[in-house]
Amino acid sequence: MPVPPRYILSSPQTLRKVCGGWLIAAGAAVLLGWVADVEWLRQWYPTSVPMSPLTAIGFVLLGVALCGAKRWPRIAGGLALMAVAVSLERLLGAAMGWPWRLDRQLGEVPFGSGVISMRMAPQTAVHFLGLGLGLCLGLLPRPQAGSWSRGLAWVTLLASFFVLTGYGFGIEQFFFFNADATMAISTALSFAIGSAGVLLMHPDKGTVGRLWGDTTAGMMLRRALPAAVLFPLLTGGLRLEAEQLGWISRDVGVALMAFVNLVFMVGLLLLVARRLEVTDVERRQLMRERLEEAARVRDLYDHAPCGYHSLDAQGEIVDMNDTELRWLGYSREEVVGKMNFRELLPPEGVAVFVVQFPEFLKTGATSELEFSMRRKDGSLFPVLVSATAVKDEAGNFLHSRTTVFDITDRKLYEEAREAALAESAQTQRQLADANRELESFSYSVSHDLRAPLRHMDGFVKLLESHSGAALDEKGRRYVSVIQKATNQMGRLIEDLLAFSRLGRSPIQRTKVDMAALLEETRAEVMRLEPDRQIEWVIRPLPRVEGDPQLLRVVWVNLLANAVKYSRPRSPARIEVRADLGQDGEVVFQVKDNGVGFDMKYAKKLFGVFQRLHRAEDFEGTGIGLATVQRIVHRHGGQMRAEGACDVGAAFYFSLPTIPKHE
Repeated sequence: MPVPPRYILSSPQTLRKVCGGWLIAAGAAVLLGWVADVEWLRQWYPTSVPMSPLTAIGFVLLGVALCGAKRWPRIAGGLALMAVAVSLERLLGAAMGWPWRLDRQLGEVPFGSGVISMRMAPQTAVHFLGLGLGLCLGLLPRPQAGSWSRGLAWVTLLASFFVLTGYGFGIEQFFFFNADATMAISTALSFAIGSAGVLLMHPDKGTVGRLWGDTTAGMMLRRALPAAVLFPLLTGGLRLEAEQLGWISRDVGVALMAFVNLVFMVGLLLLVARRLEVTDVERRQLMRERLEEAARVRDLYDHAPCGYHSLDAQGEIVDMNDTELRWLGYSREEVVGKMNFRELLPPEGVAVFVVQFPEFLKTGATSELEFSMRRKDGSLFPVLVSATAVKDEAGNFLHSRTTVFDITDRKLYEEAREAALAESAQTQRQLADANRELESFSYSVSHDLRAPLRHMDGFVKLLESHSGAALDEKGRRYVSVIQKATNQMGRLIEDLLAFSRLGRSPIQRTKVDMAALLEETRAEVMRLEPDRQIEWVIRPLPRVEGDPQLLRVVWVNLLANAVKYSRPRSPARIEVRADLGQDGEVVFQVKDNGVGFDMKYAKKLFGVFQRLHRAEDFEGTGIGLATVQRIVHRHGGQMRAEGACDVGAAFYFSLPTIPKHE
């Protein structure tokens, strides 16, 4: 339903000042007419008596008082009391025959077949008394004074309309009683406007408040009241005019006017009823929509995935949604308006609430307060609470607007995570201990095997030098096999010692020129096979930060493997390059066109002593790639390999641009 515009209330103080301005202008115009002897300024209407100068002064006083009623209430009250004093002087003087009346010297002027006194008429003085007292009472802050003010203004307004009706219908008895009791039409009109100004001092109170409010009653009054007032006056004037012209008799005129007014009033009532019916339908529709909206909001409130409740200033529960009630195991009737929030908390929660709730009442907000709530069966569950305060216009606390989240799952996850982290830390410690023990064992075993191995090698050489000529072909072959096995065992021990030392030696980080380091290691590898035909494709390599000695081992192993496993190719092709990885790391690649490997065995490449080819085909101990991977990991990088049988292999290792901790 559309809200009707609040015409008067949009600027009530402006209209009040307009009414006050009218009184000032009317009084000043009449005074000017008396001073300048301008008849139309002091009389306004040919058949009306002129306004008294004293009356004009009274209107100027009341007009100034109306205009300054809000800004200068004391001055306005004083001016209104002056007008009241003038009216009282006139009434008491007329009643008691005092010779010092202010307007005695104004005399009389001809009017009609007689003369009219220019002194203030007694009924004018009564109007001034009512209007002045009404204005004074309207300035007081007490509600009862305002009621009396509006009552006096309405009486003055109706009395002035009574006089205006007499002028409108030509009934002298309404405004002319005798030479001392005649009210001018300008006086009556000014009293009507002044009464409206007094009523507008409190436009939201009484009948004026209903008339100009935004209610249905106000809308109906604004539409019907002007017609209800003006139409009877119009028909009465037309009736008198028709009677004076002789068109109808007095009896016919009265009956015709009564009939026309009856039809008009019935029609007006029917229009008002129709409008009220439309308004009622719109109101009912709006009420249904609001009820449906309220039901939807309540459904969202009750079935939200979190709990909601509201507490008053004493902590009493004034509302709670179904979600929180379900968590607690209570019904709404058991909680709302029956329980204090402290009753839902364990002792430690009560201690938190006693400290935090008074602080919340002061600040109006709290956020992510964590404690436990007690269910109806006595069990506890952890919650996270946030709240804001709802206050009235004066800033007084009404109730809280609180959200509650059940964080049981989060607590369980955190506990499981902490347990997993503790278990992982324990596992890492155990693994570190095992690695240290394994490295120590490997070092000890390798070191202890060196002495007997040297003895075996020495005795084989002694045997060969002392009895070599006496041995037959089979014996010499046995000696050769023993000597080769001894040498292979020596290389295995050396590689195992080098591998074990990698876990104990710290990394000495510095800037490393990878291009220079690659060229140095390539020359070293090629000295072992100077007659090989190898096509080297080396792309520009960046500088990195790392241990140059360890990175040298990486290049030696990768290049040696590429040279070794590309031996069946002529010419062999080995490519070395570097690219920027997805995480900003540098990825180095060593690619050859050698014998390659089956990708399903790729995970075995980096294990200690793991070989994918026979020792008879390609020499080696199976520790080189494990050593490379360990060095790369200690630098914070990763190692991987790609390959295919009889196609070739590519080995990739990455080094971070910002070194990671070991």
